[in-house]
Amino acid sequence: MAIVFAIAVPYAISTAKLFFSIVEKHWRNTFIYGAIAIVLHFAPDAYILSTAKSVPRSLFDGFILGIVIFALFGIREIVIKVREHKK
Repeated sequence: MAIVFAIAVPYAISTAKLFFSIVEKHWRNTFIYGAIAIVLHFAPDAYILSTAKSVPRSLFDGFILGIVIFALFGIREIVIKVREHKK
């Protein structure tokens, strides 16, 4: 629980800066703040999985699959929005 509280403010700041960097078309900052937001978003889950003494393989595989699926959907939506914004 402490890790969730510890990253709450940095996560909020990075996602806000990500949003404004997309709106202002600062693509370098968008990449930086997007990467920070992704790391902070998954940090609590990664911590739990890394410190657990034993995690069922199906739970671990499901977690990785969820990350991949949601990351692909997120990337897809960002690409679509950027292309629409450029028109």
